[in-house]
Amino acid sequence: MLTSKSFKSKALKRLNSGDVSKVHPDHVEVIQDILAIMKATSALQDVDLPGMRLHSWKGGGDKKAKTWSLDVSGNFRLLFKHDKETGLFYDLDYDDPH
Repeated sequence: MLTSKSFKSKALKRLNSGDVSKVHPDHVEVIQDILAIMKATSALQDVDLPGMRLHSWKGGGDKKAKTWSLDVSGNFRLLFKHDKETGLFYDLDYDDPH
């Protein structure tokens, strides 16, 4: 589940509203697919799609909530946190961490 407050990245927030200008053109469709799944589900395993390699992000730093990562393309990742109890996906970020 996503809310308007789920987004850490302004580029993702704009993309969620239909503005693709701040996201790499080759990544728009992949990210839109991920966001659509996150809107429709509350289960972490539902975003574990073939080729996107859902995995725990070691650079998350926050001990309370694990940061998860999905591969978008090359070094680009969609990073997020997930609350099991509420099913909320939050702190969504889009970045090339390398």
